[in-house]
Amino acid sequence: MTILDVNNLLFDWYTNNSTFKMDRDFKKIVPIYEDEDEVKKTIELALDQLIEANLILPCKEKEYYILTKPFSAYQQTLEINSWVSAYVASQINDFCSLIGDDQDKCDASSLTEKDLKNLCHIIDYYKDALSKKE
Repeated sequence: MTILDVNNLLFDWYTNNSTFKMDRDFKKIVPIYEDEDEVKKTIELALDQLIEANLILPCKEKEYYILTKPFSAYQQTLEINSWVSAYVASQINDFCSLIGDDQDKCDASSLTEKDLKNLCHIIDYYKDALSKKE
């Protein structure tokens, strides 16, 4: 398990929880593991990254890790080049045309959070369609 894997698991964790305590919560994040010490060290490194990003603060000698503000209040800035922007817009707009709904078509020069959400919905749609084939 990589730090990136654990970082994503912690993001999911903090979506519904404001604190994390290693001894109490690590099995909830990684329920299946071979080496407990290895998992805990990986979680600690991922927690350190969240501390560096000012998302959480350690409390009581790092026994608790507490969100600095509600998770839904965090914003990220994303910079993408024009090729990626055009490609994302093309995929969203092609899907909108495919389903006959132009309401969610997007502008490649000004992608928004809504466009990224729509892209995620498109991915979910295709994942669901693929899983039904199997």
